[in-house]
Amino acid sequence: MRRHSAWRAVPVAVGVLVGAGLWVGCGGGDQTPSTSPTAVTTATQPSTPPATTTTSTTTTATPSAVRPAPDGITVAGTPVAFSTPVATLDTALSPILGAPVSQAVNDECGAGPLTIRTYSAGGLQSLADPSGAFVGWFLDGRNGTSLTTTSGLTAGSSRSDVENAGGTVEESSLGWEFSGPVNGLLSDEEGVVVSLWAGTNCIFR
Repeated sequence: MRRHSAWRAVPVAVGVLVGAGLWVGCGGGDQTPSTSPTAVTTATQPSTPPATTTTSTTTTATPSAVRPAPDGITVAGTPVAFSTPVATLDTALSPILGAPVSQAVNDECGAGPLTIRTYSAGGLQSLADPSGAFVGWFLDGRNGTSLTTTSGLTAGSSRSDVENAGGTVEESSLGWEFSGPVNGLLSDEEGVVVSLWAGTNCIFR
């Protein structure tokens, strides 16, 4: 979210003109002016208004602060668990990944209708049920995800990385799939991670 700084005009000083006359006597008789009246002018130069400073409130994106987890997403060290209102997740993610750039309802998911939000950075999608509860997340490495799970997996992690993180790899109708502590797919039997997910998802087998 962008915030805008207010500014205000600063009044400047105006010049002041002062006139004065001086008559000098020099004995008796008629007095004649020895000095012509002298105008004295005092002027105050306009002051320069102070520069207006605008402070930006835009937060620099730091995707590393977002860590998908088996039971939700940790945002800047704070867990946002599954079943939390998805609006709460959006509020936490927006300063880091930006607001969702798309939102669509898929009525054909096995778990029932799910609302899928795609965020503007990080390659992250969140899934919400009809009640508005956050129920799952999905990372598609083919869309350039830059996020890493709490177990250390990201797009491009190897099969050994998956197994060292506690995952089990087996061939399925999707390809070379792994499960635990998060789920995902490898590019081939000894390939690299191409997608990751946890919670309720819309996976067609």
